Amino acid sequence: NIDNMAPVIEKIEGNDNVQSNRKIIKISANDLGVGVIKYSCDDGTTWQDKNECIYNQNGKQKIKVKDSLENISESNEINITTIASEETFTINNLFSNGSFETDEEILNRNAKIEFATDDYITGKRSLKITSLSTGYGEIYRTYSDLIVGDIYYASVYSKSTKISSLTLYSYDFNNGGIYCERDLPQTSSLSKLSIHYQIPVARTAFLRLSGYGTSYFDDVIFINLTEIFGKGNEPTKEWCDENINYNTKTVKKYNNSVDIR
Repeated sequence: NIDNMAPVIEKIEGNDNVQSNRKIIKISANDLGVGVIKYSCDDGTTWQDKNECIYNQNGKQKIKVKDSLENISESNEINITTIASEETFTINNLFSNGSFETDEEILNRNAKIEFATDDYITGKRSLKITSLSTGYGEIYRTYSDLIVGDIYYASVYSKSTKISSLTLYSYDFNNGGIYCERDLPQTSSLSKLSIHYQIPVARTAFLRLSGYGTSYFDDVIFINLTEIFGKGNEPTKEWCDENINYNTKTVKKYNNSVDIR
């Protein structure tokens, strides 16, 4: 019996990792004949045993597979835009002195404000807030020029003996106030809290660090993602959590995609 059946390409999958400057394509193929399959990522110019193709530039390709008797199957054309854009963005932190290294007047409510030198991420100290009664103690910054429709991201490192929170809160005297977004965990060691929110209405907003009991805060950032990355290109909260911190001055963002037809 002569094997004249080419391997069947069952599936071609591409990763969509926006942090990567390369595209990995995985091929799933099956052969009912000889059974030893080789793969070509460049339309048959070269062949390999591994069923992954790694591309680091844009272009159109055909993937081919073959068995030991040179029976060949090919894919439809694959359009790869691996590095459609690679840009460097400047991060503008709207929360100045977020590492609390220099003294300044800090707006607060129901709170005793101190600086701790034994719990910090950056520099040599963090902010220590102790609530003065059974309620929450807090500090806050006021922002009257947030842009409606823009997406903002904020993060802070925090720990608390009870509960601490990072809150974006919108308020005006005529309509009361609303919580835009709030991250409220209980942490025994300094860990990252973050929020990601699109501003719905023109209001004065407050970025608040709150705690019940004794809480520590360090490395606060508050940024306008729309202003930095452009409308429609804002990264996700998860991407920001991984790539943007208080000391981040610039960041690269890759616009990767793959169109498999």
